[in-house]
Amino acid sequence: MRPVFLSLALLCVSSSVWAFDPKGYVEVELARLKATPEEFKNKKIFYISRYQGYKTTFPPYIEKSGFKPAKHYLLSISPLMVPVMSKKNDETNALIPTLPRGKAVKVYGKVEKFRIEPELTTLPRFYLDLDHIEAVEGDVPIQEMKEDKVNFDQPGPADNPAQVPGQIPFQKKKFNR
Repeated sequence: MRPVFLSLALLCVSSSVWAFDPKGYVEVELARLKATPEEFKNKKIFYISRYQGYKTTFPPYIEKSGFKPAKHYLLSISPLMVPVMSKKNDETNALIPTLPRGKAVKVYGKVEKFRIEPELTTLPRFYLDLDHIEAVEGDVPIQEMKEDKVNFDQPGPADNPAQVPGQIPFQKKKFNR
């Protein structure tokens, strides 16, 4: 009985001591990731970008894809069209709420597709399943993304024909009776 308990205890201790190994992750350009996230599906990638905050409330399609606010974070890290989903654990619970907005971070993970398609065409279909995140110290060149805005609460122009340039909105006609 003791050898089994001792083996399990050593396994638990040794698994918590293992450090993250970045081998096998490929660096990607943010513009390319934003434009064609499907190209990186099921691939391990990393990039350096700016941390913009986190959410613990998700749109319905993200929750239906298996992410629960009690167990996950939705991280706002550019490019926002590929949100970063992180499991809540001791490491992320200590780091994520304390990261200042605008801080440079190095993000490692695997690009996955949400199981449920979003109803709004402007919402992301792919996400980065976070394996590791670290704050980057010093002056690090970061690929800046212009006009990288995703509002999960508001429909975009593709969902409202009245906002799409060159498209005539539907108008109801009044009939005389």
